[in-house]
Amino acid sequence: MSCRRVRVSGHFDGAYQIYLDNRIYRGQPGYHVIAPLLYPGGAVLVNRGWLPAGNDRARAPAASPPLAPVALEGVLVPAQGRYLELSAMDVAGPVWENLNLARFRAWYRGDLPDRLLLQTSPAGDRLVRDWPRPDAGVERHLGYAAQWFALAVLIVALYAYYGLWRPGHASR
Repeated sequence: MSCRRVRVSGHFDGAYQIYLDNRIYRGQPGYHVIAPLLYPGGAVLVNRGWLPAGNDRARAPAASPPLAPVALEGVLVPAQGRYLELSAMDVAGPVWENLNLARFRAWYRGDLPDRLLLQTSPAGDRLVRDWPRPDAGVERHLGYAAQWFALAVLIVALYAYYGLWRPGHASR
């Protein structure tokens, strides 16, 4: 995954802010807050951070973006495009199941890059910006690879022992 650190100044378009539902942080459900940031060269979607879900899920979350111009730092990452969605219904309202970039572009009616800015700079809001490293979790995959390799070696050894050189087995 290609990512790079950037700084950008502009203002948020709060009319198009959405909340991605069912985002877990340290075992607690919540939302990722996504809003377009307009800057002199165009616009970019910003993941402003994680907001915990309240006790009443019927109430919409609230994390208004600042009205004044902002200067942000963050990590520019590819915007994810393919998700499993449990419903074929179109999204209505500010709470979305996933960030579907094509759907967002059609709703926003503006040009947006295929990138998402994960905001890392503090903003005085109560959003959590604890993004995982791009290589996070690679140790688990290496563990799985070692496990499958060991299993393959065991299968070959058992086949050789019982199928080819079984003790007391005479060749015919």
